[in-house]
Amino acid sequence: MRKIVVLHADVSEIGGAELLMAEQARYLRDRGHAVRVCALRATGTAWQRVLGDLHIEVLADPPKLERLNTPARMAPLLSVARRALAEAEVVLAHNFPTAPIAARSAPPGARTVWYCHEPYRALHPEATYPAAAARSARGGGDDGPTRQFARRARRRAVAGWLLPWTRVRRRALAAWDAEGVAALDAVMANSAFSAAMLRAALGREADAIVPPVVTMPTLDPDALRTRRSVDRRAPQLLAQTRLGVPKNLDMLIRAVALLRATHPGVHLHIAGDGAQRQPLESLARAVAPDAVTFHGYVSRERMDALAAACDVFALVPVDEPFGMVFPEAAARGLLLVGPDHGGPLEILGRGQFGAVCDAFSPAAVAQAIRDLLARDDAALAALRVQAATAMHERYAASVVLPNFERWVLGASA
Repeated sequence: MRKIVVLHADVSEIGGAELLMAEQARYLRDRGHAVRVCALRATGTAWQRVLGDLHIEVLADPPKLERLNTPARMAPLLSVARRALAEAEVVLAHNFPTAPIAARSAPPGARTVWYCHEPYRALHPEATYPAAAARSARGGGDDGPTRQFARRARRRAVAGWLLPWTRVRRRALAAWDAEGVAALDAVMANSAFSAAMLRAALGREADAIVPPVVTMPTLDPDALRTRRSVDRRAPQLLAQTRLGVPKNLDMLIRAVALLRATHPGVHLHIAGDGAQRQPLESLARAVAPDAVTFHGYVSRERMDALAAACDVFALVPVDEPFGMVFPEAAARGLLLVGPDHGGPLEILGRGQFGAVCDAFSPAAVAQAIRDLLARDDAALAALRVQAATAMHERYAASVVLPNFERWVLGASA
């Protein structure tokens, strides 16, 4: 048994990273380790409902990370963390700035590990938005929120412009981040793409690639083979994601508008909510009226029903580090369409388990969906089984979590 402290930056809002942190912590606890979860910040009560059986110790209540814009302003967090980590034998960090804090605050002899979802993107924009920056630099293509996002990423990467940080402060804090990460005992990246971002942003190689655990139904190849046939005239598409600009939903909606020429009854179901909902709804009304339904946040049970009524899971996020929704969708029997870069490209086996396309081109997205639907039913049934089987072999808890524990404790443990 080891004394393990899981260190997280902020559990005020619960997303995929927080849910994964909780699942990892529960696994280590159930394996007999003494696990404490400490957060630098926790406001509101949503996290208490979701993380209920995990006691979260709130170490401090710092201002927004953007205001912790110099190494000197991070110093009080180091003092707080040293007291919290005093008896830890292993410190497992999640999310900036916990990795450099763990490296500087763990007691002598404690093993320090970072589970890298991605380097802190606001601090290292050039390294963490490579596709967006490259596309913006080339110019051309379709306009809209995603193009605007690409241009902003490029400006930040080239000019070092990141309000309210000055260029000098950003460089100083980036160096502080890199020095801390270099001192860690181990870094696990959630994908090869995240490992490449880690290398580019912080100059650190990942010691291991350990993907997230994906919750999936029991694998049933017969049910996947006999799933209902696709209605080619009215295919039902599903996208599940937070409605933010990097998720690139405007390109998907524009693709649906193009698809109506060959698949007049096509319909896109969007599950999720976020800041971009209103502009995306306006875009859908303008370019694809009556062809897009926004369902908002849906429960797992409702998601199961929605997935059963759909044929294709389509999502083309920009520079996505992993993309848990893709293996979840494949396990539910949906056909997959994803971007030609980032974590989703790895999940889709570079096109082996679904179609991949240029995420910045609605025409390319539409054509990828058309090409997928052009396959006959036998080929689609075989693809469903192949994709779902691969997801279980790569991302099931029984596969991922034992490897995760070995890296937390040390490969020789």
